[in-house]
Amino acid sequence: MAQFFMGYKPGVGQVLKVLKYNDDDALTLANTAYDRYLFNSETQKLAYIRDQWTASFNYHNLSNGQVNDYEGTSSTGKYAAYTIKYGGSIHLTNTNIYARYNNIFKDISYVPMVEARIFEPDGRVYCAQRVLHWISDSLNNESAVIGTSQFGSAWFKPSMYGGTGDWIRRTNNSLSYMGLDSWLCWIGGAPAPNDANRPGVIATNSDGPVEKKVIVAYWDLPADSSPMTTYPHVQGLEALRWNRQEFILSRPGYSVDSSAGTRHRIIDSSLNLASIIMAGETTTIGTGGSVVLPVPYGFKLSPDAIVDMMIRLQGQPQYIPPHMLGGYVRNNYINVSYKVHEQSVEIFNESSEPVIVTYMVSNIDFSARSTGGREILYKGHDGQQYFIQIKKPGTSDPASRANDVMMDSRLPMIQIVKEGYIPFDQFSSGAAENTMLFGAQAHELNFENNGFIPFLKYSLVFSDRIMPPAMAIYYSYTSSGGPQYGPPSNHSSLARLENNKVKFWMNKGAWSAKFWSNSSGSERTDYYGDPLGIRYYVLGIARP
Repeated sequence: MAQFFMGYKPGVGQVLKVLKYNDDDALTLANTAYDRYLFNSETQKLAYIRDQWTASFNYHNLSNGQVNDYEGTSSTGKYAAYTIKYGGSIHLTNTNIYARYNNIFKDISYVPMVEARIFEPDGRVYCAQRVLHWISDSLNNESAVIGTSQFGSAWFKPSMYGGTGDWIRRTNNSLSYMGLDSWLCWIGGAPAPNDANRPGVIATNSDGPVEKKVIVAYWDLPADSSPMTTYPHVQGLEALRWNRQEFILSRPGYSVDSSAGTRHRIIDSSLNLASIIMAGETTTIGTGGSVVLPVPYGFKLSPDAIVDMMIRLQGQPQYIPPHMLGGYVRNNYINVSYKVHEQSVEIFNESSEPVIVTYMVSNIDFSARSTGGREILYKGHDGQQYFIQIKKPGTSDPASRANDVMMDSRLPMIQIVKEGYIPFDQFSSGAAENTMLFGAQAHELNFENNGFIPFLKYSLVFSDRIMPPAMAIYYSYTSSGGPQYGPPSNHSSLARLENNKVKFWMNKGAWSAKFWSNSSGSERTDYYGDPLGIRYYVLGIARP
């Protein structure tokens, strides 16, 4: 059984800790022993996954060429969907969904990290794809953009509506009521053609008249260049309060009362906590194979659980997004998806290569909490081990739903080991290694690892957009010159994660989009704005 400690630490105040080993001392164990903590309130910088939203859409029932607002009116709505149809408004061309920062995040000054999942009709979520976008596919003369991404949603600021060129300026006129220079999040799928970095549409005509579910949630962490809020300790504050009505643990420097109504709480029984219910690494998943990850004994997964992944090709380092370094372009592809079941997560590998997956599962639950219990701090035995739960007041003993649980000693808590913003002037061309496959500028940083599984999240920051990890590499082939790979676009980014270091690449000054121009009968290249830097978080997962 994990060791549970809730009490007073001299010089710090009230703390709550879950230690992996019973023989460790909760008051003296170093806060940097990330592999030995399952939870540590002194260093817990990860706040709630907040503002969860889900909806199901039959896109063929949406109005043609109009905006459908959700959770409010055109002035207050938090989300909007725009659909284009043709042929008498019967056939769907595409549908996009947009989240509106100004209407969702009135209490924070930064743009947060977004998690969005699009569920196919069979329940699968595609989480890593390498797609070939042809520019020219003629005998002895091929050119294409190879786009690789994991989850495709991106923040952007429209600078004009109905324009040409950059996809930000091509934002439809019908969305103009959302305002210029206001942050929107394009909730999308696989990368789109030409630039291979902007989000793809959620539904197209090929999907048919089917219903899809979308889940959106946000980490309370900056995706832009904003620094994280610091929380210096202040002695003498009531940081922990629990009774039959509530359980609250505030952040250092805040009392229970002064943190009310803010994001300065680590645990709050009034909020819907997305707990990390599963985290770890799979064995190798062969081509065409799958693996079933069972839920920890005594738990159930909500159908709205969000799975985050890093996909590594067998025999290669961990790249984010997953990266293929060679081979014939038509024969190399990545296609990884997952499906959530009540008692497991199933991961499918339809790639051309075997993969290993590092995963963490957030058990988001939109259902109501259970009723009938009396305990808040519940101690029990699940048939395999003793455990301690912190439950929302009034929920069943033990907790029977994901929305009941605020903490469980059997579950891992993800910790931020290292974080920051790296501006472009800290990147070096001398560290680039391979400018055609990785990028022209690189930056490497180290972190201390005493045994945890590292997990990386990052975003590529521009003045008018915040992109998820994605690569768009130019490919060409001629009978005289043979195949050529690279360079990546200036909207591309790549990271190589190892046990105690991570290296980032950008390609400032490169092309932005490539496509075939029917008017000129030739290939065309467009150039848009360059990135400013990378915002990153190295997370630590305690090994079982």
